[in-house]
Formats: sequence, structure tokens, C-alpha cells
Amino acid sequence: MSIIRSISGPPRRTRRHAAAAVAVPAATTASAAIALPSSSIAAETTVANNLSFPTIWAEGVTLSPRGTFGSPVLAVPYEFTNSTGDTVTVYLQGVEENSWQAENAVASAPVNVSQIDWGDSLESRALPLTSPIRVEATLLEDLTTPMTGFTMLSAGGSQSTEKFGATGETYPSSQADIYSACARLTIQRLDVSRDDPYLSRIKWDAATGQWTGTGLVAAPIVNSGVWSGGDGSGFSAEITGGGNVVYGYNWSPTGLSAGDYRITFSLDPNCPVATLNTFITSATTVHTTTETAAVTLAAAGRGGSG
Repeated sequence: MSIIRSISGPPRRTRRHAAAAVAVPAATTASAAIALPSSSIAAETTVANNLSFPTIWAEGVTLSPRGTFGSPVLAVPYEFTNSTGDTVTVYLQGVEENSWQAENAVASAPVNVSQIDWGDSLESRALPLTSPIRVEATLLEDLTTPMTGFTMLSAGGSQSTEKFGATGETYPSSQADIYSACARLTIQRLDVSRDDPYLSRIKWDAATGQWTGTGLVAAPIVNSGVWSGGDGSGFSAEITGGGNVVYGYNWSPTGLSAGDYRITFSLDPNCPVATLNTFITSATTVHTTTETAAVTLAAAGRGGSG
């Protein structure tokens, strides 16, 4: 599935519309073409964030979340005044004495992705060439049996300075984040307009993790597996300040020209660190935007796309 956006001049505001169904046979890619936003990265801390949202480790590889499920340690409270003037107490992320862990589990069966959500930085504005791009994506599974999550609140700040904390309350969640150790990110420039009818002829090459089509799509600018970006400098996954598992990449537009770029999130059938156990199906939905000019459905390799 491709969401085509252009790199252009000053940004303009957009709205998110209802998720569009992804009709893709067993495949391994999810692609979007976008523009370039400002990076939205959590403030640096020496203490890892706690897992607040239920998570499924699809291939058995985890992000080693802090704490122990069922045994939270909430030792250092933080008070702030909310928008209605009430004083609220939370337990901030990034504090050594505060630890908690949402319910999480290693998958015991194939994991089908229910929903793919591209990050707000890709969805909320047209993206200029002058700013770095934070590319983010989240995979979600609808649960038949709820899993326990921690209620989180924003305690002030914005973007890189925003603080998040747990209230200490838990809730039953009907969804869980999915972490697949076989995720791959590919970014390619389109050599034709997003509206070109011949663009539908490009093909996904699962062996190399890229779209191919002479004169239609260029060689990848980025083509990276999550397993190779663990130090945070490349495509990687993290537990965010809000406590969710999110895939992310800091994409610099330096040296790029204005035009349409396709961003593809794929599940690599040739994953070197685990046996692929995560799949995007015809039932998977994807969040996109009102500025989307085209949504291209295309088969790839085994796995799924959205």
C-alpha cells in the first residue's frame, strides 16, 4: 500500500480521515510517499522508558522493557496543573525509581496486523525540504482477550520537551502494539508523477526490499532492516515517552530535490534474526490523510502490506 506525498515548499495543515482498507495478498510491504517534517524525538534520558501499552513480540525478540508486569514501583511522584486547573499527580518516565510494565507476551501463533498507523509527522502537514523528517510507524493487533495497560498523561512540554507519566491506574486494552524483528524501511523517489498511470506497473522485489520499474521509481535512498539500527542512528524501534512501541527513522532531506517519494514499511521474509511471524492481510487497515493522491495496492512477498 502506497501513500503518495510530495516534497514541496512551506507546509500546510491537513486532516486525518478514516482508515482505508488494505487489500493485499500475502505480502511483506507497507509503503507511503511523503514530504519532510520536523523531527519529534523524546528528550534524552539515561533511564529507558517504561512499557505502558500492551505489546506482542511477534518473533520472540523483545525490546527488554524495564520493570516487571504486575509489580510496578511508583516511588517518585510529580505534580502538575492540567488544562482545567486541577492538580494532577503522575510518575514520570525517565526516573530510575519509577518502573512499571504493561502486559506483554511472545506470540504463540502467527500475528496478523489489524492496523498500521503512520506517525503524525507524516500525516499532519505537507513536508518541506528544509526540515528533517521523523518517519514513524506503529503496528497494532486487535485482541480477543484484553491485555493490561497503564494510563498515561502528558505532564507538559511539546515535541522534544514533552514529559509523560503514569497515573498508577491500569485498564484493559482491546489492542496491543506489535513488535516484529523483521521490519524493513525503504525510501525511493518516484521518477514520474504520482498520477502517472504507468506507476501501477512497478513491482515489489522481496529479495532486495525495494520497488522496481525502469523510468518509474529510483533506487532506494534508504533500505534498512530494524535489526541493523539498534543504536538509534538508523531504522530502529523504541519504547516512546508515552510507553508505546514505535518504529522510527530520522530522515535528512539534504541533497534531495522536490518531488514524490515512496516510503515502504515491509516485513522481510529473509529476516536474518528470526523467522518471520508477522503478516499484513486484506483485513489490515491503514491511517492515511486527506492529501493522499493515490493509494496503490500491490502484492509483494509473504507477509503483508499496509
